[in-house]
Amino acid sequence: MGRSRKIFQEKFTGTTTERPEFQKLLRALKTGDTLIVTKLDRFCAEHARGIIQELFKENVKVNILNMGLIDNTPMAN
Repeated sequence: MGRSRKIFQEKFTGTTTERPEFQKLLRALKTGDTLIVTKLDRFCAEHARGIIQELFKENVKVNILNMGLIDNTPMAN
């Protein structure tokens, strides 16, 4: 069975985490998911490292299209 895909879009700046769609996205991610974002600065520029570390704790991979796949492996840290 294939995995479902969801697209979250919003017009708010990536400098804040107080964005409705961003918060829905974080709540929707589950263990084993891969989050794909176009650019790091569009994801959450100032808080990206902390948020990505929290996603790693939940075994969520992050694929930033202009940087590549980031996961919680020794090579990525």
